[in-house]
Amino acid sequence: ARWEDTDGSIAEIHFDYAAQLAADADESYSGTVTDEVSEAFRKAQETYAFIADDFADTPSAAQVPDALVELYDLATGDYQAENWCSAFDQIGMFDDLTWDAAPDIAERIEEERPDAALNCGWAQVDSGDLDDADETVEFLEANYPDHEAVDVEKLTKHIGAGRIEQQMEL
Repeated sequence: ARWEDTDGSIAEIHFDYAAQLAADADESYSGTVTDEVSEAFRKAQETYAFIADDFADTPSAAQVPDALVELYDLATGDYQAENWCSAFDQIGMFDDLTWDAAPDIAERIEEERPDAALNCGWAQVDSGDLDDADETVEFLEANYPDHEAVDVEKLTKHIGAGRIEQQMEL
């Protein structure tokens, strides 16, 4: 038999649990997305989605869309701070999750992930991390072939120029 949540208290317990998972993940984040941080944010998102699906007629379910936006903003704060490479990793935590309860987040991911990757590639070139920049270009070409293709090509040329510069220095 399935539990009936006549007064919304079960949904509220799940809602509080998801909020606590997000807070704990944020507190654990130290500039690098670890498995622990990623798992906690993902579990929070999944719990909110569960509330929206299974407890749709409760007050907690009505709060889920806003809670998901807050969760995403909290988890991807480096995007707003323009810390591109860490933002790329942060956004990647949510790659394969569904956002039916907050479809705007899915759209943001589709825009922000390739943007963060491209900007991360430039940051990698600037810091001399050419192998990482190559991996970033490969990611963009494989997953977002139409995203700023001209800029990706420029990035590839700068990577090549950086390699020539490194060889000349040797």
